[in-house]
Amino acid sequence: ELLDAENLLKAEPALVNSRVPLVGGLRLPNDETGDCQLFTEQLTKLCEALGVEFKFNTTISDLVIEGSGTPTVTGVRCGETVYHSDAVLCTLGVYTPLLLKGRVDVPIYPIKGYSITRPISDVTRAPVSTVLDETYKVAVTRFDDRIRVGGMAELYAVIDGTSSQAPIAQTYFDDLMSVYFSPKMFENVIGYMED
Repeated sequence: ELLDAENLLKAEPALVNSRVPLVGGLRLPNDETGDCQLFTEQLTKLCEALGVEFKFNTTISDLVIEGSGTPTVTGVRCGETVYHSDAVLCTLGVYTPLLLKGRVDVPIYPIKGYSITRPISDVTRAPVSTVLDETYKVAVTRFDDRIRVGGMAELYAVIDGTSSQAPIAQTYFDDLMSVYFSPKMFENVIGYMED
């Protein structure tokens, strides 16, 4: 739904605080956002209720492969323990190529994403839903009494767990929020986190 400036402000009243002139926007009423952590926690509970057993903090050392003509993966080895299964789905993110090296070449590369979540102190100045800046590819999403800004990412050549962009991400967040929304909508708390 294409909105002119007047209707854009009706849909997102907090944009009245924007320091840049807004000529309109695109409203996607069927688009949805969600809290990924909450979703996965609830999904875990549902799976456990159905009998699924999760092994957290467990290192997979190798795949168990049987058969000579057409080899079949029949399980995973975790140190001295072997877990057999009817099927193995390798969903280890950037660690997948390490486990499959020499067997299957998968084009998965590390990308570090950034988001910042802050509590809202003034709900009248906070967005109602998600606001996406198409130019900067940044989303501002409301989760009840919190706001999350995400969209910045950097490519990594290695998986090292360090972050060189955290201060840049914080500055990026502060600049974006000061342009579109009133800084008064936040508590004086920095809630930086990496995805």
